[in-house]
Amino acid sequence: MSNWYYFDTKGSDANTAGAKAPKDIATILKRRGAKAIRRDVGFTKEHGVRRLLHILSCIMNWMISLIMIPAGSTVVLQHPYDVMGFTETAIRIGHRKKIKFVFFIHDIGTLRGIDTAGSAKQERCFLLADYNVAHNDVMKRYLASKGLNPEKILCLQCFDYLVDQAVATYTQTNQTAANTLKNQAEAAHAGLAQRTVIIAGNLDKWKSSYIYKLLASDLKFTVRLYGPYFSGKTGDHVDYRGSFAPEALPGELTGSFGLVWDGDTLDTCSGTTGRYLRYNHPHKVSLYLAAGIPLLVWKEAAIASFIEEHHVGCCINSLQEIPHIFDTMDEKTYEDMLKNAKELSGKLRTGYFTNAVLDEIMKNEARKSAILCL
Repeated sequence: MSNWYYFDTKGSDANTAGAKAPKDIATILKRRGAKAIRRDVGFTKEHGVRRLLHILSCIMNWMISLIMIPAGSTVVLQHPYDVMGFTETAIRIGHRKKIKFVFFIHDIGTLRGIDTAGSAKQERCFLLADYNVAHNDVMKRYLASKGLNPEKILCLQCFDYLVDQAVATYTQTNQTAANTLKNQAEAAHAGLAQRTVIIAGNLDKWKSSYIYKLLASDLKFTVRLYGPYFSGKTGDHVDYRGSFAPEALPGELTGSFGLVWDGDTLDTCSGTTGRYLRYNHPHKVSLYLAAGIPLLVWKEAAIASFIEEHHVGCCINSLQEIPHIFDTMDEKTYEDMLKNAKELSGKLRTGYFTNAVLDEIMKNEARKSAILCL
């Protein structure tokens, strides 16, 4: 991949997962030999004159980058980010040099209902891209309905979750110890006996109000929370473990299931954030699987088919169903889920899904080149 380039991502040191997926994709590209472009062409939170200067600087950085990138190269961009729509112009200029552009899509603003006008302007770039990497088939169909060529849309299936060696060693040691001291059936028994559901992420009451409604209900299981901005009370069935860096978090998680839910009710995933689950693959899915933990997900979420296909969890209509799952699930079923989650964990930690998409793009381009040579 010596003729591939990517814009280096600037990540926050805060204990949030927002920058984890872009960082991991950049790391995988680097490992494959792609070259980093360390020029800022992305968002700014500045206002007024400082914002204007930032925009002008980004446009200049784009132009310098396009001059330096050799003709016939491939450039990877991670969406969302843009400079007042200049990315659209940059792609058109790059195409004149036969530069190809690949978009890894993390979020689609128009689907989330955030800054719809600005998001629509940014998303016009998808139409110009040589390849767009969507989360799943549902998102692919949505993009195709907006005029994108389906042949240029690939599906990632699941975001990878790279884990550094220290955490990997720590987690593997724990898993090895468990396998040594207990057989898998005993491990499954212990996992179910915990009756513990993990919720990891932003625990702000305004963003995740369903959490506080769940905590206020008559809990028949333990809720174990990880993340910033928790404002509830701990108790017999509420266990707050604190906030950790995304890279360290898989080594900290313990529990029976990881929960993927959103919105403001217990009976369905509602509101803008809840409806968005019909299209996207939340990154916390990858977090739980990287830790080898089965999931509980909304039945109508796009990720539900992935969970069912790989048999790594349960799909539910309502959070009210969770006690029934603990009461009725047999240990063999849970044991199979643990085994499958552990297998997926190994793939996610090494970048399996991102590498598969990159390989597919390279094969497609090699095929096109061979046809042109005939």
